[in-house]
Amino acid sequence: MSSQRFKNIRTLQDIRLEKAKLRYEMLIAENRLMDSFNAVEKLFTIVSYFRRFAAGFAYAQHFISNFHKYLEKLMFWKKDKDEESEEQEKE
Repeated sequence: MSSQRFKNIRTLQDIRLEKAKLRYEMLIAENRLMDSFNAVEKLFTIVSYFRRFAAGFAYAQHFISNFHKYLEKLMFWKKDKDEESEEQEKE
């Protein structure tokens, strides 16, 4: 808040007007603070915890599934390569 606003105060009506502006600004700041507090409170609810846990579990499951697919492809490729080398040795 700057002191420029207070330099224009000349009458009692100006003081009342400035007082009303300050009250209004305080209400706005208080509402913003409560919104922030409510957002933080929602972050730590049981429901949000389980949502994050389920999302993490789904991510881990997806990772393991993909890892298993790549491992199978690698083993299949290695198996084919071993069979080809055995066939070449027999010839």
